Amino acid sequence: MIKSKFGDAVRSKTEVAQVNEVLLKVLCHNICVVIQEMFELEIEFSS
Repeated sequence: MIKSKFGDAVRSKTEVAQVNEVLLKVLCHNICVVIQEMFELEIEFSS
């Protein structure tokens, strides 16, 4: 799912930057899943 949404290429050059890029893609994917489930289950977020 992550590869299809955000692409399978890692563009960073250094190893540390590559790890950070992959972790960021995982984080963004998780946020997208939470938002999608909020809409599907009609959960309201109150601040």
